Parts: sequence; C-alpha cells; structure tokens
Amino acid sequence: EIETEYIPEVEVSSEELRKTMVSIYFKNKATNNLDKENILIDTKTLLKNPYGEFVGMLFNDPDDENLISVFPSNVKRPNVYIEKGVVIVEFTKDSGLDEQSIEINQIKEALTNTLLQLKEVESVKLLVDGKEL
Repeated sequence: EIETEYIPEVEVSSEELRKTMVSIYFKNKATNNLDKENILIDTKTLLKNPYGEFVGMLFNDPDDENLISVFPSNVKRPNVYIEKGVVIVEFTKDSGLDEQSIEINQIKEALTNTLLQLKEVESVKLLVDGKEL
C-alpha cells in the first residue's frame, strides 16, 4: 500500500521559522498614554545584543500612524547592556535626553515594558552620564 505523500503548496523557509512577535511600547498621539505595537521580527537580529535591538525599536517610527516614539527626535541612542538580570540603558550627558522632562517616566515605562519581554530581564535602569534616573 502506498501512502499519499503530502506536498506543501508553499515551502516554509528557515527565515520564516525564525520570526517571533514582540511588543514595542509607543506613545498614543491622541491619549498620550503608552500603547503597544506588535512587531514580527527575525530572531536572528536578537543574537548579538537583544537589549540594544529592543531599545533601538523604541526609536523607530511605529507602523500605526496613531503612535509615536516616546523619545524626542533629537535624542541619541543609548548604550544598552545587561548585568545580573538588570538591563542598563545608559545615555551620555550630550545625548539630548532631558532628565527633568515630564516624559522621563513614560520613557522609563516604555523601556521597562518592552525589555521585560526577555526572560532573563528582571529590571531596567535608566542612567544619564552614570547617574540613575
């Protein structure tokens, strides 16, 4: 007896298998509250520095035109690394991040919500010129 061999109509590439959904937190233009946008990414991009990749996505323009980045456009990207489960997001003093800004709490919240999706992340610290905010 010969079994009918199943031939898939579309071959699934290894690239498609590497895709995963992540939530990146942006500011809603109408409400000023944080909203998440789910983004499909290739997990291969997370191999070197997943923390830096996630933070980098926070600087990008979201697909949803009702959302904007929590970071003002003049802010330079930070150095991002992990130490004992704590992701350190370190801005230099000339990065353009205003520590007195009313948006600083929202920036912290967006960073934390986004980075806590990674299993090894227990908390997030935001530093400007070595000082914790």
